[in-house]
Amino acid sequence: MEQRRQRMTVFVEGLELMAQIGIYDHEYDRRQPLILDVEMGVAAPDADSISAAVDYQAVIDAANRVIERGHIQLVEHVAQEVAVDLLRNKRVLDVRVRVAKPEAFTTAHAAGATWSVSRLPDLAVSPGVAGANGLARTARARSSGKRAPMVTWLDRLPITQAILRLRSALRRATVA
Repeated sequence: MEQRRQRMTVFVEGLELMAQIGIYDHEYDRRQPLILDVEMGVAAPDADSISAAVDYQAVIDAANRVIERGHIQLVEHVAQEVAVDLLRNKRVLDVRVRVAKPEAFTTAHAAGATWSVSRLPDLAVSPGVAGANGLARTARARSSGKRAPMVTWLDRLPITQAILRLRSALRRATVA
């Protein structure tokens, strides 16, 4: 019998939190509402038990951890941090976090940002563990039969790759 990996999407919509957020002087001394919509692609639970699933409370907890760190300048940062936090759960395959700031403008309902991140296929993802160039190290480890290192979403960013090339060139210039 062919085995299939079943997948589903779980979501929390309209999570409203009060946060110290913004770049303007008048935003530093007050809290403003943020509205989060979160979707997580997850491995389907194999039992009717919360221990086999992703608990929705994890979304609320992740958002609260980010908000409680203190003043945040950008909604983009909130979206990114919540997504990365949720992806630490091995059952979560991908995350999409939309953060709306309803009081950003008087002429619009809201302004905000959406951050999406997913696991690399066949690789474990753990933000901040591998550092840069994880893809190349993983390919070498696989071909040598060694255990593959963790790869972060940061490894996939073009800016990370450019910084690594510059750092390598600077090291070569310093040694020469």
